[in-house]
Amino acid sequence: MSAAPPPFPQPQENAGPPELLQLGTGTDEDEPCLRADAA
Repeated sequence: MSAAPPPFPQPQENAGPPELLQLGTGTDEDEPCLRADAA
């Protein structure tokens, strides 16, 4: 039973990072666009 708990937390953590990375890339693209508009 001790092996069941570990597997659950691992998948959640792995699924978390990808979303954060995607959001980060989105903001990066927005930044350049905003700068171009301001210019």
